[in-house]
This record gives sequence, C-alpha cells and structure tokens, in this order.
Amino acid sequence: MYHCFKCGISGLLLEFQRRPEPSRGRKTRGRYVPPEGPPPEIPDEYVAGCRRDFPGSPADDYERSRGIDGVKTGMGFDPSYPFLIGDEWVNEPAVVFFFQDLEGRVVAKQGRMLRAAGSEDTAKITFGKISHGVFNVHVLSGEEVIVCEGPNTAAALVERGYPAIALGGKTTQDWLIEALAERRVWIGLDNDEPGRKAATELLEVLRSVGCEAELLLPPEEGQDWNDVLRENPSFRVPWVCPIPYEPTLEDVRAQCRRMLRHTSGEARDMLAEWEFALESGFKPARAWWRRYGKRLRTLL
Repeated sequence: MYHCFKCGISGLLLEFQRRPEPSRGRKTRGRYVPPEGPPPEIPDEYVAGCRRDFPGSPADDYERSRGIDGVKTGMGFDPSYPFLIGDEWVNEPAVVFFFQDLEGRVVAKQGRMLRAAGSEDTAKITFGKISHGVFNVHVLSGEEVIVCEGPNTAAALVERGYPAIALGGKTTQDWLIEALAERRVWIGLDNDEPGRKAATELLEVLRSVGCEAELLLPPEEGQDWNDVLRENPSFRVPWVCPIPYEPTLEDVRAQCRRMLRHTSGEARDMLAEWEFALESGFKPARAWWRRYGKRLRTLL
C-alpha cells in the first residue's frame, strides 16, 4: 500500500507503478482547462460546516493567537479531523485550510492539528489534489500576487492587506504559471535553503513566460512571512502596496458567533437577534456594526 500526503492518493504500489503521469492544467485557445482527474472529493456541505463552526472555536483562538483572522481567508474548524500518527489513524481537533482551483471548486483540504497553547508539536495532513488548487484563490483576480508556501503565511499577509496565495508546498504547477503570467508576482517563499532554491527556479520560469516577477524573501534565515509579522506586527512588506480591507457580511456574522460563544444575558440576546437578521438577508450589516459594535463590546 502507498499513500501520498501531498495529493491524497492511496492504493496498491503495483497500481502506482502503472499509473500514467498526471496531466497538469493547460490553456486551450485561451481558455483555462483544469488538470485532469476525478472531480473534487471535498463536499460543499463539509466546507460550509467547517467555516460556519470556525468563529469562536479552538481553531479561531489558535489563529488569532498568531495575529490572523481566519474568516478572511475561509479557514474552517473540524473537531474530529483524521491524522496518521505513526501507524495509527487518530481523530483530533484541527484548523482546516481549503485549496481551490481557478473555478472556485475546493479540490483539497489540509488539516493542522491543534495542540495545547504554546506547543509547537503539531501535525498536518492533506486530502484531495492540492496540486490542482491554491489557498486564497480569489486573490488571482487582482493585478498583484504574493506567492507563499503555507496557508498561515498567506493568511498573515492578507491580515495586513497584502494579496497572497499559498501553494501548500514549494511546487508550482503549469496551470498556475499560466494564471500568473499577466500579473505582477512577488515570490515570498520561506527563507531557507529549499525555499530559496524553489524561489529562484520559479522566478526564472515566470520571467520566461513574460511575467513581471521579483523575489520577496523574509529578511532573516529560516523565517517565513508569518514569523516576521508575528515578531513585528507593524512591519511593512517592501515594494508591495497593501489593499484596504472592507469588512463583509460574513465578517460581521463571524464576530457575532465569536461573541455568542463567550457571552450570556442581554448582550447574548441582542447578538442572537442580530444573527437572525443577518441570516434573513438584512443588508446594512457593516453600517450597523460600525455604529453599535463598539457599544456591544462594552456590554460583554
């Protein structure tokens, strides 16, 4: 038996040896054609449930301890995510990162095990076809993109207003090269030996297809951009202009859920009514929050 923790494929070793080389994404007459293979195996109901349960969850607390609001990048919480520890499968609470293709379909999920506060002893495992998508794919609709390795690195940059995606590793597929070709790209992989090597190779490939690309490695050896921004939250990423973040209805809904998990009494009733109004399609959410949100916090 074999199992690939990067793409999620499992089976008999003999079958693996007979497998043809997988086809990568390509363009046909200017139209994006996704990589060949089975349709996504991550149900929409699972994705929606994980994202709904994220605000106020242990995963939310973990990300906020790292200076990240996971709602902005669509993170999720799974209280019983499967991990392979040694030779045994165990189910543990996890923060879940979703990878999407250019059509917005979730093609892979990556879970990071939640441990006790302050512990760096974590495990992660991926299911699906991570090479067919990226984390925070909607950024590819803009003119500038920062390419990172890990989801938390991209999320930390997004938190400061920078347009970042995560590969979930160091490998960039052909379909993504083509998607980046007409944009200005900053390569922000980790500043370690494998990261620098992969960044240099990616720089050459992007420039060969006419892309305006530059290296944007963290300033110190061994760092990623999440490390930099945790140590110095006011640090400005050089040469890249942050985009002002405009809160959405989902941001307000997430803030309500966080408070509802930790409050009681009159404030809880008020928030419950507001959540009902949001679900009923009440539109002026941001205006309401700007006007009453601060007062609500003083009640809690």
